[in-house]
Amino acid sequence: VTGVQTCALPIFVLFFHLTLPWDIIGARLTEEARLKGYALGVVKLGPTLGFGASGQGVTLGPLERPVGLPADAPMPAIPIDSVTVRPSLFPMGVHFAAKAFGGEVSGTLSQKGKDTNVVEVHGSNVELARAALKPVVGLDLQGNTHFDVSLSLPADFTKSTGEVKLNGKEWVLNGGTIMGF
Repeated sequence: VTGVQTCALPIFVLFFHLTLPWDIIGARLTEEARLKGYALGVVKLGPTLGFGASGQGVTLGPLERPVGLPADAPMPAIPIDSVTVRPSLFPMGVHFAAKAFGGEVSGTLSQKGKDTNVVEVHGSNVELARAALKPVVGLDLQGNTHFDVSLSLPADFTKSTGEVKLNGKEWVLNGGTIMGF
């Protein structure tokens, strides 16, 4: 009897995770993003091996037209082919991995102390032209890049610290204007 009880809880947890109403969870995520001023689109959302979620055909952009963006220009959105999000124990927080812009991006979001969030992001083989930076920052960039970003974000963003490392090849700036300048 003890062996059956020991096995029942993990099986229950596994089937609970697999049978979650992923369409309702997707709608809730979309609504939460909207409340924070973002437009989130997800073609398919479902479970991933272990505990976490996997999304296919994800887009994220602003709800309102950015200042300086011409009325006939399409709204900027970040296209992500696929993304997986799962809990992380070391550091305690959330781990994510995505296939986007022809490359791979991964990282963690965690909390340091009471009021500080820590963001670590690593990218490899990211094609700048596919990253659709022009609608977001106003520059038409091309080339391949690898990057590492490490940021400490306290509640007062003016006291944020961090490091951004970029390494690339065949970078080309085809012009553009940085919005707001």
